[in-house]
Amino acid sequence: DPKSMYNAATLAYLGDAVWELFLRRSHVGQPLNLANYRMKVQRQACAEAQAKFAKNLLKAKRLNKMEESIFKWGKNSRITIPTKYNNSRGRLIYTEATALEALIGYLYLTDPTRLLSIMSSLGAAESD
Repeated sequence: DPKSMYNAATLAYLGDAVWELFLRRSHVGQPLNLANYRMKVQRQACAEAQAKFAKNLLKAKRLNKMEESIFKWGKNSRITIPTKYNNSRGRLIYTEATALEALIGYLYLTDPTRLLSIMSSLGAAESD
């Protein structure tokens, strides 16, 4: 069980990379130059965008009990919050983004099929 092997911040670190990879893959089919690809991905990979995706995921009630537990664990993890987010609103944004990343990291390690389902529901995966 990854939850017993890793802390939430580590799963978020992994989840951040997986999130960006899914975003890159979803955009790469569009005929753009590299700078445009990078710009599109960065818009969706920032904490503000990830927090919005997290809120949408929770609002849609797409998570099972275990996934909700991982999400909350990620949100409550002890992380260093960048200075840019060092106010009450910024901390909320950053912790919600971290929660989403932790969930993605967890699903990447435990259930790739479920990960794909979640990413597709967020519009961050190619539809085959």
